[in-house]
Amino acid sequence: MGLFDIVTEVIEEVSVIKILVSSGLEKPYYIKSQGMSPSGCFTRVGTSTQPMTTAMIDELYAKRIHATLRNIQSPRQDLSFSQLKIYYQERGLELNQRFANTLELLTPDGKYNYIAYLLADENGVSIKVAKYAGADKVDLIENEEYGYCSLIKV
Repeated sequence: MGLFDIVTEVIEEVSVIKILVSSGLEKPYYIKSQGMSPSGCFTRVGTSTQPMTTAMIDELYAKRIHATLRNIQSPRQDLSFSQLKIYYQERGLELNQRFANTLELLTPDGKYNYIAYLLADENGVSIKVAKYAGADKVDLIENEEYGYCSLIKV
């Protein structure tokens, strides 16, 4: 998933395994019991760890990138929304030309986001649904796969 990489190398004739951890998007990370404060947020300085200042914490928090479906660009931009329009019409509503903006189907840079992709008439997502008798998930009653079309139609 690109969250870490494992590399082996030889240092002074000794085999070493190095684990490279990717930087996260939701900085600053903090100790839950201490909260997002200088006593809960730390930064690396060389080989030591130092408490972050309030200004450092505020700066990192302001730069947070929330990887929500709204911010993830759709893999396709040639989307159509006939099923979504029918859904609205059946409820006596109409989608105007600004529906993508109104329904928050665009990324901050104006491209269709992943929510739009899921609501589009065609997409590359398959949804598998299983229905069981009871809560133990032993007795399978129904197993269906829906997909490659609008979540509205599914």
